[in-house]
Amino acid sequence: MARRERVCWAAAVAVMLWLAVDVPSAAAVASESCSAVKSVYQAQGFRETVPSQPISGNHLKICRGETTCCTEVMERKLSVESRQEFDTNLKNLLNPLANLFSKKNVKLNEVFYKLLNQSRKNFDEMFSRTYGILYQQNAYVFTTLYDKLEDYFRNGEQDLQVTMDNFFKLLYQRMFTVFNVQYTFNNRYLRCVTHHMEQLKPFGEVPKKLTTQIKRSFVALRTFAQGLAIGRDVVKNVLKVNPSISCVHELMRMTHCSTCDGHKGVRPCLPYCREVINLCLIHHQPLVESWIDYVDAMVKVGERLENPFNIDNVVQPVNYKISDAIMNFQESGVDISEKVFKGCGPPQLGRKRREAVRGELTPEFLDFRSNDRQDKKRDRDTDDVSVSRHVHEIKTKIRNSRDFWSELPTKMCRDAAKEGAASCWTGTKLGKYEASSGLNISEPPHHSSEMDEQIMRIKVITNKLLDAYLGKDVSWIDEDWAQICLPPYEATGPDMQPHVTYRFIRNALCLINPSPHVINFTM
Repeated sequence: MARRERVCWAAAVAVMLWLAVDVPSAAAVASESCSAVKSVYQAQGFRETVPSQPISGNHLKICRGETTCCTEVMERKLSVESRQEFDTNLKNLLNPLANLFSKKNVKLNEVFYKLLNQSRKNFDEMFSRTYGILYQQNAYVFTTLYDKLEDYFRNGEQDLQVTMDNFFKLLYQRMFTVFNVQYTFNNRYLRCVTHHMEQLKPFGEVPKKLTTQIKRSFVALRTFAQGLAIGRDVVKNVLKVNPSISCVHELMRMTHCSTCDGHKGVRPCLPYCREVINLCLIHHQPLVESWIDYVDAMVKVGERLENPFNIDNVVQPVNYKISDAIMNFQESGVDISEKVFKGCGPPQLGRKRREAVRGELTPEFLDFRSNDRQDKKRDRDTDDVSVSRHVHEIKTKIRNSRDFWSELPTKMCRDAAKEGAASCWTGTKLGKYEASSGLNISEPPHHSSEMDEQIMRIKVITNKLLDAYLGKDVSWIDEDWAQICLPPYEATGPDMQPHVTYRFIRNALCLINPSPHVINFTM
């Protein structure tokens, strides 16, 4: 019996010695953990003393626990650092997209102006060779047209239908006067001449066809260019939207609490990371669908600009299309003149046709068929400008950004542990992330008026793009009018409620018909 007691006693002593030597205490584990992460903190520039041994974690606001390797000062600094890391990560993803839109917009404008200037030059050279000083004396008719087209693309404040109608009316008056040089016409008589223009069709179907082509191509291209500018601005302005306090706390918990807990080089679980980033990007969620609609509309307009609305095929041969109109008048000038004289009355006889002074345009100069049509070949040989090629490239790039906002959380979690990792940081411990553990949201959802404004801008330009795609006219608004379309929830307080409702109605009208000349908003 005594022997058995001695054996048991010896065994008990052996177990105690084994525990004392091979199994460190909890304090020892924490001490080793703090030592392991101390170098991490020092590398991050912490000058204050980093605990060598674990201290109580009850004083911490975010990484609270029984023990911790972080002081309260460290937690505050790490929280700021986690927010900065988030901002930097977001900028690194958004800035390339904004820069892409910006560069493509600048290049598109550059190519268009080069195309228009080349067309203007070809027009001037062709008509100068044909008429010489005669054309120069009447060049304002054509240069005004080019100026108007350039101004539309730059400012969008003109009605292209009116622009083209005025051009052909003025051209008709000049051609009619020249063709009937033996008569003198006052302004009243010339107004009567243009009054019968629709009925007589002196230029055939050229005005109708050319006006339709110019309207569709210019409206589509300007809307496409404005779409690039709006997309660029929206992406840049999204960076101005601040995350919520809950987001900042959860970022700290995800990125630094594992180190405070004594773990070195631990990555957050991917589902947990997505959950945190979705919380931080909660203001971006309404932008997901709106951006998809916007990209689809941009692609549709781009396809139109490559085919039926191809502006290269409209702008480059303008000189030949207008010359065709003039030849139509040349062929039917006598018949048209007789009908005008019958409808407007006999004109006042001036000098005889044979007495026409030098430098005055006469019917003999109206026949373009005598010109060498090698001009066309010369124009084609020197035509190395193509808006449609650039549009094709832009369309391809834009299409790739269709799911940008929906894929953003995954991209921001590219450094997280792989999907289904057995051991990763769950926000509170190492392990496998099981579904949603629930984030610590400390305040109610905050509404972002800045994000509302960006979504409104995307929706407005999307509607314009769809109109341009269908060949409809697009109304453009100036910057002052854009300020009218403000977020509907910016005002707060019971005394501001009427303004909130008013602003909501205002935004709805902006989407339906954003024209400053239709509705006068006053309160």
